[in-house]
Amino acid sequence: METPSSITPKVLDPTRDGSSGDLEAAKKPEGNANGDSILHNCTPPPLKRRRTSSQALPAITNTNAQQQQHHAEPMRIDEEVPKWQRVTEDVFSAVVSIRFSQPMSFDTEPALSSEATGFIVDAQRGIILTNRHVVGAGPFVGEAIMYDHEEVEVKAIYRDPIHDFGLLQFDPAQVKYMKLREIPLSPERARVGIDIRVIGNDAGEKLSILAGSISRVDRNTPEYGELTYNDFNTFYLQAASSLSGGSSGSPVIDVHGHAVALQAGGRCEEATNFFLPLDRVKRALELVQQGQHVVRGTMQTRFLYNPFDEVRRLGMSRETEAMVRRERPDGIGMLAVATVLPEGPGKIAGLEEGDVLVSINGDIVTHFVDLERLMDDNVGKQLRLVVDRGGVAKEIVVEVQDLHAITPSRFVTVDGSIVNNLSYQLACNYNVPVRGVYLSSPGNLFSISDSDEGNILASIDNRPIKNIDEFIEVVKSIPDREFVPVS
Repeated sequence: METPSSITPKVLDPTRDGSSGDLEAAKKPEGNANGDSILHNCTPPPLKRRRTSSQALPAITNTNAQQQQHHAEPMRIDEEVPKWQRVTEDVFSAVVSIRFSQPMSFDTEPALSSEATGFIVDAQRGIILTNRHVVGAGPFVGEAIMYDHEEVEVKAIYRDPIHDFGLLQFDPAQVKYMKLREIPLSPERARVGIDIRVIGNDAGEKLSILAGSISRVDRNTPEYGELTYNDFNTFYLQAASSLSGGSSGSPVIDVHGHAVALQAGGRCEEATNFFLPLDRVKRALELVQQGQHVVRGTMQTRFLYNPFDEVRRLGMSRETEAMVRRERPDGIGMLAVATVLPEGPGKIAGLEEGDVLVSINGDIVTHFVDLERLMDDNVGKQLRLVVDRGGVAKEIVVEVQDLHAITPSRFVTVDGSIVNNLSYQLACNYNVPVRGVYLSSPGNLFSISDSDEGNILASIDNRPIKNIDEFIEVVKSIPDREFVPVS
């Protein structure tokens, strides 16, 4: 099962946040760092050497030469060790442990208290980068523990509507005993095969270093399950490294000390971890630093990256494939429409599931980076898409919607119930229109089913509910102790 590498919840649940890896480790026999069993009493006996008197002097001379050569070789083999040591030491003071609470249920996030990781990306302004599932979608209270164990209060200043990153901020003046450092964001440095270090609060250990190598840079987003946070419309990076709870928000560092990705999730049963690329992260940070609003665009359409053999099964013509391969010789696939939400801009324009995206505004688009850049730069404007539908080219004009406009930012509590506008996250997971109010917590008033989970209030007192403002007006009009039908 894929899990957010996340957080270390105080609830003792061994299946959450990748902590099952710790249980598995406890079952292994005593071993070295590689998990190999230790073999005792295996030291070979010393080799005996025979030497005549006539060979004595040359033998001694040759032996000295061999010893000199033997001592020189490890210096060449271990040349990278000092480099990684310097890099990690420089990074340490920029990595922070985060203790936080999400005090009430909101959207896909339950109320919880936990710990995670973040790292400073702007020392002057006190900005910390971490995961969205750490910052949460709603109320947040937290503190950051610096490398020298100074504690500072942090507040949420930005969380992305769909991607797994958020920004926290602290007052740099509160850090009195340590020089603050920041880690530069370099998404362009992420390449298959490069060695990386993931430095963070893995398993609640305050600071740990895990090594790995990036094996993929074009993985579709992991699925964490129903009624929870799931990322989409982006690539994820993949690496073989064993991480567990508390590592969420850790920087993925290259040998030059740059962050090439953000730790996000992993598989409990395997030593496989998933990293969020930093293209949209870097853009959002730059806008926040400039005091500008982070504009995000959407067509209310979820895409998946499919290799060429799969898009051929969707009926894409050979002519389209030949043209795309010629224009993008390094590519191995294309973006295909997986979900088009009812009543959304994509549906209104005529997009359908199975459409293979060929170009936008005349430019070939086969990667999420280009797709999102074009949507973010054209909010409120129209994009001209060309898709291949069963071997036939279709031109579709879509108006780009403001993604933050359909992201819930308020909630109402009534008799223990917590309601907020239905989010794009949940609507996309269940392919329903982005309207109505979602019961984040049913409380006493709206405990209307056995599970009490995943309920959208469609109407109260036979009056349709499209958003939280209509909910407030309807509830205010109902007399005390009155029985009314709820759908």
